[in-house]
Amino acid sequence: MIVDALGSRIRIDFAASLDRSQRESLRAAWAGASARAQTSTKAQTSTGDDAAELVISAGIADGPATATSPASTERADVAAADTATLASALSARVTLAAIERQRGRLLMLHACGLVTADGAVLAFVGPSGRGKTTAARALGSRYGYVSDETIAVDASGTVLPYRKPLSVIEPASAAATDPATGTMTSADAAVRPKRQLAPSALGLLPLPDASLRLGGIILLDRRPGAGDPRVEEVPLAEAIAAIVPEASYFAELPRPLRYLATLIERSGGVRRVVYGEADHLAAAVPELLTAHSEPEGWEPVDLDARTGLDARTDLEAAEGYRRGAALDAIAVGPELLVLSDGVVHVLSGIGPQLWLRAGSGASETRLLASVVELHGLPPHGDAAEAVSEAIARLLAVGLLEALGPADGSTDAPASRWRRAEHVAAVDSGDRVVVLDLADPASATPQALAGSAAAIWRAIGTDADGTGGRDTEAIVAHVAGSYAVEPAAVRADVEAFLRELRARALVREIDTDARELDDTITSGGADA
Repeated sequence: MIVDALGSRIRIDFAASLDRSQRESLRAAWAGASARAQTSTKAQTSTGDDAAELVISAGIADGPATATSPASTERADVAAADTATLASALSARVTLAAIERQRGRLLMLHACGLVTADGAVLAFVGPSGRGKTTAARALGSRYGYVSDETIAVDASGTVLPYRKPLSVIEPASAAATDPATGTMTSADAAVRPKRQLAPSALGLLPLPDASLRLGGIILLDRRPGAGDPRVEEVPLAEAIAAIVPEASYFAELPRPLRYLATLIERSGGVRRVVYGEADHLAAAVPELLTAHSEPEGWEPVDLDARTGLDARTDLEAAEGYRRGAALDAIAVGPELLVLSDGVVHVLSGIGPQLWLRAGSGASETRLLASVVELHGLPPHGDAAEAVSEAIARLLAVGLLEALGPADGSTDAPASRWRRAEHVAAVDSGDRVVVLDLADPASATPQALAGSAAAIWRAIGTDADGTGGRDTEAIVAHVAGSYAVEPAAVRADVEAFLRELRARALVREIDTDARELDDTITSGGADA
C-alpha cells in the first residue's frame, strides 16, 4: 500500500504476522491517503516521481502462526501486540518519517486543514489538545479534509495534503461499565481506547478537483463556555511568534522568517478564532475565507555583523558586546524579529537598536549613545541603567555575547550541544516526540514533556552552522521559560543533557565543533 504524506510517497508493507482481517483494517484506515485514491484530483500530492520514496513495514509483535499467516522471522519497522496499538504506532511513524523527509523544504505547520471547492486551504494551527482533530471532524462534512495533523506548504503557497487516519476515542462500552452505577470502570477511564479511522468513515469530504493553495492561517483559541465564535486579526509579529513553535524544522527552511512572512502576506494575514465548541466553528468559516488584511509591511534585516559601531578585526581584544548567532531577522514596523537557536525573539523599545548596532562589536558607551540619539532620554529613570538592563536580557537569551579584553586566559572551551543529525522530532506544544533513525528497524518514538521538552527546544539543531548551543545558554533559556533563576534549574538541565547524550539523541561538542571523546564525556579518561 502506497500513501501520500506531505509530498512524499511512502509504501507500507505488511509483515507475515498480520492476518487478512488485520491487513484490511489497516488498509481501510489509510484509504484516504492512498496514492491511488488521490490520482483523480488536481491537488499536488508528491514532490517527486511516482515511486515510493520510503518503505515502512508493520506487523504484530511475536504474532502466532496461523494457517493463513505463518510465523515470520522478519522484524517489522513498527510492531505492537494488537491491531489497535499497531495502527496508532504506524500513524505516528509515517508522520515522523514524512516530516523528516521534507525538513528544510516545506513549511510544516502543526495544524488541521480544510479546503473549499476551489482549492483554498484554511490551516487551523494549535498545539496538541487545542482541538484540531475535533475541528476537522466538525468542519469536514462541509469542506474537504486535508489533514488533522500537519499542513505542508511550499514557497509558492501550494499545500501538499496528508489525509491520514483520524485518531478517535471510542465511546465507553457496556463491558467497561459498572452495572451498578452505569459509570466507566476505573481501568477503562484510565486508558480510553482510540481507533484510527479513515476520513470517509467519519463522513469527511474528499479533496476537490483543484490545486490546493494556502487560503489562510487561523490560530485556534478554544475557551470552554465561550459563546458564538469570534474572529480577531493578529498582527504580523505576534502571528509569527505564535506560529513558529507549531512548525516542524522551521529553522531549516531557507530564510525561515522571510519564508513565513511572505506566505502570511500572500494568504491575507493571520486570524485568531475564539470559540467554545467545535460545532460552532462552521459559523466563522465564511468570515475566515473572505477577511483579508492589508499587508503590514516588513523588511529583511542584513545579518552581516560588520555593521557594528566598533567593528574591528581582533574582536577578542575589544570590551563590549556583539550579536549572538542568528539565522534570520525581519523588521515589522518598530519591532524586530530575530530567529536564534530555533526560537523567535520579538524585540521592541530599545531592543532592536541595541541588537542592530552591536554588530560584530560595540562598547556599552557607544550603544548607550546610539539609543539616546534614536529614542532620546527617558522621561523617568536613568538611560544608562535602562540600557544595561536591556543588554542583560539580550545576553540571557543569547542574542548578545559579551566581549572581554585579551588577558591570556587558557580556560578550556565550554561544551556545546546540538541534536544528533539522525534524530527526527515533532513538537506538539505540550510535548516533543523524538525518533532516533540511526537504526530504523529498532526506532521507537520517545516523548519528552515539561522541562525535558523545554531543554530539547533550547538545544537547537545547528542549522545555522554555529556548532550548537552552550550549556549556559541552555540553562538560561530553560530558566526563562519557567521564570526562575538559572541556579534553580542548572543541576537538572546538566543531568538531562548527559542523559540525552547517553541515549545518542544529542551530541556534545567543544567550541571548535569537534566531537568530544566518548571516554571523556562519560566519566573521564585514564591517566
